[in-house]
Amino acid sequence: MKWKSNAVFVYLFYTVRLTLGQPLSKSNQGNISVYAEMQGLGRLYDNENVPQYLRNLYKSLSSKNMSGDLLHDGNVARSYNDLNTKSKNKTHYCLFNVSDIDNQQEILKKAELRLFKSHYSKNRFQTDVLQVIVTNLFNNKTVSSKKMSFYSYGWQVFPLTKVVQDWIDNRTHNRGLNILVQKLNGSSVRFDLNFNNFYRHDSALITFTKEKRELSLLSLLKKNELQPILGMNKKSKNINDVGNRVRRSEDGRESKLCGVEPLVVPLELIDWHNLFIMPKSFSINQCKGRCFHKNDEDYLGQTSHSILQALYADVLQDDNVNYPCCAPTKFLPASAILNDRSSNREVYKLVQLENLQVTECECL
Repeated sequence: MKWKSNAVFVYLFYTVRLTLGQPLSKSNQGNISVYAEMQGLGRLYDNENVPQYLRNLYKSLSSKNMSGDLLHDGNVARSYNDLNTKSKNKTHYCLFNVSDIDNQQEILKKAELRLFKSHYSKNRFQTDVLQVIVTNLFNNKTVSSKKMSFYSYGWQVFPLTKVVQDWIDNRTHNRGLNILVQKLNGSSVRFDLNFNNFYRHDSALITFTKEKRELSLLSLLKKNELQPILGMNKKSKNINDVGNRVRRSEDGRESKLCGVEPLVVPLELIDWHNLFIMPKSFSINQCKGRCFHKNDEDYLGQTSHSILQALYADVLQDDNVNYPCCAPTKFLPASAILNDRSSNREVYKLVQLENLQVTECECL
């Protein structure tokens, strides 16, 4: 029974520390990660600085039951923390640095301010309706407002697309926002919007942008000065392996016809783990199997083009016409959270990478 009580104590200890928002030591983070993986949650606490909104969005995009356009027709989502850590009872000054968004490379699709409304334990029978007013301090104009119950709970969203677009176009216009909370009659009220408390409920500016060019792994690696290939020795070995596979396919010695087979790439093994925070590995699949051979009786899955090309290559037996090879023809995108260092500071971004996971293969 003693070991059970110790296990309960350890679990409660970690749970309380997480609930209070206290940082965990590296060893404790490892224990929590193991526990999370055992529960099917993945390695959720490898980097506690990743905004909770991006974590939740990543989970939704990774879900097979996902529906709707969660990225609002974009392919990059960012979460900016409020740079001002001081708040007052009635008003709060917010400042978000969006200078890493380049309007020459990206198009802003949507921007929204997210504030968390906590439960209010005092004045249990209060029935007042609160009004939250967001003012742009560049021109002192109200840019968004909302009415809410005194006892409402959860995230409150304020659209700010036009304001953020103005900040992107002219950085000198970004003088911050003023958040005012009052009763409908204009009288002041002590409110409980979380501005700098538990990190999961910090106020945040969320932006959705779309790259003007296709967002690919190569573009991300170039921005962050990472090499897209491994060392020369490993590269040479890979080339030889490709040649061997082609020869096996030509000789008809592959046991299966061309098709999709699973392939998971651990990012740590290719030294990309410092850029990508989630996931720890990409499931990309691969195309394997033999293409048409003159002795085949089963032509299923072989295109007319590949059959004719194989027959002609077999007749010529030279380098002018190659044998068909098993290659990808359809892909799915995949989402990832990365620590982008391409600007002057670190920015956490959720990106949707196009053409990453193979779903169909053909002989080409």
